[in-house]
Amino acid sequence: MLNVLRRSANNILVKILLGLLTLSFVVWGVDNFTNVKPQAPIVEASGWNIGPQEFTAAYENEFQRLRERYGPTLDKKTAELLGLKMRTLNSLISRHLLLSAAADLRLTVSPDALRRMINENPAFQENGRFSKDRYEIILRNNRLSPREFENQLISDIIIEQLRRTAGTPVAIPAPLVEDIFAMENEQRIAQTLVLQPKSLEETIPANDEDLTGHMRKTPQNYMTPVKVKLRYAVLNADSVRDQVKVTDEEIKEFYNDHLKEYQKPETRQARHILAKIDDKQDAEAATTKIQRAQERLKKGESFAEVAKALSDDATASLGGDLGEFGKGVMAAPFETAAFALEAGKVSEPVTTEFGVHLLLVEKINPATTTPLEKATLEIRGRIVETKAKDLVYERSVTLEDQLFASGNLAAIAKDMNLRYKESDWISRDSADRSGVELDEKFLSAAFATQKGSLSPLTETANNQFVAMEVVDRQDPVPMTLEQARKELLRDYRQERAKEEAHKIMKEVVKKLDEGQPAESLTAMHPQLRLTTTSPFTRESQDKELGPVTRDVAFKLRMERPNHAEVIDDGNRLVALRLIKIIEAKPEDFKKAEPELRKRLEESLGQEQLTAYLNGLWGKANIRMHQEVLDRL
Repeated sequence: MLNVLRRSANNILVKILLGLLTLSFVVWGVDNFTNVKPQAPIVEASGWNIGPQEFTAAYENEFQRLRERYGPTLDKKTAELLGLKMRTLNSLISRHLLLSAAADLRLTVSPDALRRMINENPAFQENGRFSKDRYEIILRNNRLSPREFENQLISDIIIEQLRRTAGTPVAIPAPLVEDIFAMENEQRIAQTLVLQPKSLEETIPANDEDLTGHMRKTPQNYMTPVKVKLRYAVLNADSVRDQVKVTDEEIKEFYNDHLKEYQKPETRQARHILAKIDDKQDAEAATTKIQRAQERLKKGESFAEVAKALSDDATASLGGDLGEFGKGVMAAPFETAAFALEAGKVSEPVTTEFGVHLLLVEKINPATTTPLEKATLEIRGRIVETKAKDLVYERSVTLEDQLFASGNLAAIAKDMNLRYKESDWISRDSADRSGVELDEKFLSAAFATQKGSLSPLTETANNQFVAMEVVDRQDPVPMTLEQARKELLRDYRQERAKEEAHKIMKEVVKKLDEGQPAESLTAMHPQLRLTTTSPFTRESQDKELGPVTRDVAFKLRMERPNHAEVIDDGNRLVALRLIKIIEAKPEDFKKAEPELRKRLEESLGQEQLTAYLNGLWGKANIRMHQEVLDRL
């Protein structure tokens, strides 16, 4: 049923509808909302809050969208690294802020306008007319009543209207657009004399007296690390997985809820011959070339051989082979032709933005659905992991209670089926750490706990809880010279090399300012490198020209072309002389103006919307409960 919606997805209302149905399916498909027990909110604000159920539904929706984009191998750990949790939460907060603002402004959608929008939506039409039966079937299949859907649709339309209004900038004056074009397209050519302090390090002498003196200046940098010996127990999915039960009904329900993941749409394997339409070949010439290809095919030549001889596409050497593709990949006219052809048939000429094509469909791969029987094992595993995660959180409360009651880690671990370990000395520098011992939260808890004490129950990555006892502890003490020699030698040489390099470069800058040719100054040190740059703009990405040097170059004028200071640009010191300023070409402005104006207005519009949301945020008295979010 949703295929009808996807075919009409360029309609703005249909896009909103698809989003609503997807979100609603997750929200109302989890459980009957009237039976959900009250839960501590993640976010509280004046007049509204965001609870775990609403967040989880939105998070799952966004996670599925990411999987559609990056593929089914994407897991939730990777999604978290991509910042999905905070992105989802910020999106929900923005939605609530805009809905609250809309209520204050008394924005609404009239019943007549709402009815007209639904009636005119192709998704709900049969033979070009609104079908009430179709409307109700689509909503019923997605567990929505008309009232629920229409209320959500009104909210989304109002939010979209408010976003557009808040994000629509006033017209940008033409002189400002022209000035920005001139600034962005102005180019500079410069000479740079570069010295890397690192190149001097090996020449810096260092004896024990030098190293001892350096150690006395910053003794805090040369301390032995904290070391601890631990007993610890780990509660994770392995501790509870054997206790998780999954019913056949749950597997069937999961399969139906995630049916799209088990469906593979129809694809085609094809070859094509392309005659490009460009500056070298107009439309008439391209059509003539395709006609020649047709004549050769009629004489019995293979499609692949004709493609090798005549096609202008990069696939010519492969006989025009495009491999396997589904819908939504190729240009629209090309796709239409490809999915209308029978296997083994050659199309009539097809024109796209790339040129004129002939297309041969070699094979049709029908749409398939993995049956429930074949998907059962994988589904069972996914449900087990979800349930195990929930059970781990439940057991963490029991673990915390038992720690408080007895504190006997070994006995608790045996009773609760936890992984138990007694470690040797552990420090942040230990090379033999593994598993949970690599986790930063684990280490922070271990090093913050005193000898003979139990740490608070610590939640680490991958849905694990760790209870630990510090059996023994060695606090930091100053290193001996021999212990710190390697680090001391490195640090001392780095510091002295930078001092020496600055001293050399100050003299270079002075002589450059006195008017001496840059070419003659390379003799001041064998590691000095002179470069005359190619033309660059403010946004040029040139590894030979660092960002600080580039910014300084655009502050110079030809009247005073030498920069009066040494430029510290990352790992190199630079003396800079401006050679030439190349102004933007006025004749290029007319061609670039529409796109530049559009970009500036979009940027300004986004800034306006962000500023508006920030203002709403400040008034809403938002309070976030990180501990609730961390448990999800």
